[in-house]
Amino acid sequence: SELPDSGTPRRRRRHWLVVGLLVLVLAVAYGALVWWMGDRVANGTTVAGIDVGGQTETEARATLEEQLPAVAAAPVEVRVGGTEATLDPQDAGLGVDIADTVDRLTGYTANPATILARLTGGDEVRPTVTTDEGKATAALEDLDARVRIEPVEGAVAFAEGAVQVTDAADGAAVDVDAARGTLSDRWPAPV
Repeated sequence: SELPDSGTPRRRRRHWLVVGLLVLVLAVAYGALVWWMGDRVANGTTVAGIDVGGQTETEARATLEEQLPAVAAAPVEVRVGGTEATLDPQDAGLGVDIADTVDRLTGYTANPATILARLTGGDEVRPTVTTDEGKATAALEDLDARVRIEPVEGAVAFAEGAVQVTDAADGAAVDVDAARGTLSDRWPAPV
């Protein structure tokens, strides 16, 4: 017995033509989605608490240029030991690069994971931080001078027949190198 023919050459060609057209339509649709998403920030995205989700690159840049300077100018609250103090971000050499921040949120990519993330929503994003190392060092050294607590060594002394005890106490100081890294890594959030 003979096996039935799986189809005439015409049917097989039609099958491949339909498959080819379907692949072409999907590729064009994906290309259009990539193009459209390239100029958009993912819905739900915020930068330092400022909502830029769903905005075009131009709109997001304008929103951040209007609102981010006020957020970035807020004093930075720091705690050294048990002492609280503040730092002025500008005096500490901290700044934000709005253009780079927006560029990280937008841009053309064909990566399916990135496209999916942009379609399903964004997260809180830290702005790109710039740091003037000299100003940061000077501001942190000034902070250290304001909050430094010298350690006290414990001692026992005898004066006029009485025992005098001096309890030991830990000191507190700013580790300028570590604090500079922490400041630039965490700002504009509280440090």
